Amino acid sequence: MHKASPEAYQAMRTLSAYTGGHAPDEVYEQVHAQFSEEEIAKLSLAIATINAWNRLAVGMRFIPKV
Repeated sequence: MHKASPEAYQAMRTLSAYTGGHAPDEVYEQVHAQFSEEEIAKLSLAIATINAWNRLAVGMRFIPKV
């Protein structure tokens, strides 16, 4: 895995949270400039998995034992 710019990570966060249809072209281009199609797919699935677990934990009032 390579290091991506902070802008690329911000763009990935924007893409993962975007709810208005397709992602804006300029945001997608920022991501695509740093990541391959395969990396974008893997990052998107990782983000979706983390979001799903977080939503389940909140809904079930999970409190981690520290």
